[in-house]
Amino acid sequence: MRGFVNIILDRQSNSKPTTIISRIQKVDHVEFAHLVTGDVDAIAFVNAPDSDAFRDTILAINRINGVFSTVTNVAL
Repeated sequence: MRGFVNIILDRQSNSKPTTIISRIQKVDHVEFAHLVTGDVDAIAFVNAPDSDAFRDTILAINRINGVFSTVTNVAL
């Protein structure tokens, strides 16, 4: 299961955006994560073997200090 995760960073966090991205990149099944311009602060690409692993990956991203919210777009 593959998809893009749009990430909004927590403006109240003391963590630097580059530190948050580095933590996201270390999550299992995250192939890449980048800071971006536009409506969201960062985008990550997740490539998981199944829907359970995909869900666990999204939950792990959301638990990272400095991540405020995410919106996931699953590739069909």
